[in-house]
Amino acid sequence: MAGMQWLNGRHEAAVSQPIVYRRGKNSVNLKATVGNVNMNLAPDFGGTQLRTTDKDFILNDPTKLVICGEQTVPKVGDLIEIVENGNTSRYGVRPPSEGEPEYSWDDMRTSLRIHTKFLKVTNGCPT
Repeated sequence: MAGMQWLNGRHEAAVSQPIVYRRGKNSVNLKATVGNVNMNLAPDFGGTQLRTTDKDFILNDPTKLVICGEQTVPKVGDLIEIVENGNTSRYGVRPPSEGEPEYSWDDMRTSLRIHTKFLKVTNGCPT
């Protein structure tokens, strides 16, 4: 177990990035690794642009997901904000498709994958 904790710490330091997890008026700052990313091409200003539609965030230490003093799991309606290219992108916790859960555990239940849908970008300031 000590080896897994050491590896998780090294992994988090090397590839994770800060996120803000929000539920209503409550929030917690965490580190997450970006997992699966779905994109599509959309027309934009006479050309096309690649846009993110879905993104998975992986918490390597899900015990840090604490809202109002209690450890919790993601639920639909929660938000994740992440700074990308100087702007704050907001993602809503949603199942990847109807009938599927909005989160999943790895086989050892040591990391938590949160499925989200892109909502909007704010210019440097979360709203």
